[in-house]
Amino acid sequence: MAPKKVADETIENALAEAVRHIFHNDEKDALTVNYARQVAEKKLKLQEGFLKEGNWKARSKRIVHDTLVCNSMESIFSWPSKSFRLTGIA
Repeated sequence: MAPKKVADETIENALAEAVRHIFHNDEKDALTVNYARQVAEKKLKLQEGFLKEGNWKARSKRIVHDTLVCNSMESIFSWPSKSFRLTGIA
């Protein structure tokens, strides 16, 4: 059976979505490039290891890294949250 053909943009979006989901949930400590790849492969029903092969190896690593940096920056710049209150300041 031939491997499933999925558009590059769909794969990129699935990887970024996997990183965001892992980052914002209890799995944050498990966030690695390989884990994000596995989540995206499973979601898209790609062959296991597909994102570790050929051009996708470096490309997926960059997507995971860029998405993680973006999410980290959003977290930094959204602090303090609306629910955060400073007390004892005149």
